[in-house]
Amino acid sequence: MTAAADPVEAIVCRRARTPPPGPAAAEAQAHANALRGRHGPGVAAILMYGSTLRDGQVDGRILDFYVLVDRIGPAYAKALPRALGALDQPNVHFLPAGEGRAAAAKYALMTLPQFVRRCGPEGFSSYIWGRFAQPNALVWARDEDAEAQVIAALARAARTMLGSAAPLLPAGAAPEDIWTRAFSESYRAEPRSEPPGQAAALYRANADYYDAIANAVGETRGTAEGAQRAWARRRVFGKGLAVARIVKSALTFEGGVDYAIWKIGRHSGAPVSTEGKSRAQKLAILWRLVRTRAIR
Repeated sequence: MTAAADPVEAIVCRRARTPPPGPAAAEAQAHANALRGRHGPGVAAILMYGSTLRDGQVDGRILDFYVLVDRIGPAYAKALPRALGALDQPNVHFLPAGEGRAAAAKYALMTLPQFVRRCGPEGFSSYIWGRFAQPNALVWARDEDAEAQVIAALARAARTMLGSAAPLLPAGAAPEDIWTRAFSESYRAEPRSEPPGQAAALYRANADYYDAIANAVGETRGTAEGAQRAWARRRVFGKGLAVARIVKSALTFEGGVDYAIWKIGRHSGAPVSTEGKSRAQKLAILWRLVRTRAIR
């Protein structure tokens, strides 16, 4: 891939091409190979994100990936995941440790065209662009065209994230304030329990990157009233959609019920053990969690 002409894409490209630090580099490649084997030649690109990408630590972690495919249907052998996957993307799956992989992984599967679209303002929810405005590692791309599409989408995500929050602050606000506000708003739009100061800590973990992106984007347009209304709608829409996706994950892949219970428990701040429980008991636990914890 030739150097990106767009300044935001150039910053994103340099970071996306940087391998994960420490033990995570080899682990990421091992998972990428396994994911390509699992979902076939329709895989266009694989992105890594999350806390392991920030610190390189693998022990005791579940790694995070996005697998971008040409079409959803061929990526699945079974009818139910294929049907539900086509209805709403992404589908979240689990890849256990083994076969040279020291850690397990959870990964989201969606089409590359949907990913490109939802990294921009057309994707109203911050679910995608809020994650991919952050640093990511492009651990595998099928060809230069796939890489170029992913890099352009990541740049769009950063622009969308900044544009969603900048109008909420006075003109000329510092990049730190804009990014911190953006992260805070995106947390509030999902059913997650984050400690105080987490948004600021997320900015500080990659401050140079975020500052460079903000300086390259420059001033963004929009009114405070419009931005406030948009985030209010995202809070209503995002929490309901997140719950639906968690429940869908329980129906679409092996270990999905355990994953869904873990996910809700983690984001509500009170993990729940499923050890020794039957599937019927786990489903009852999941239903109780959805009713009492998932939507707040």
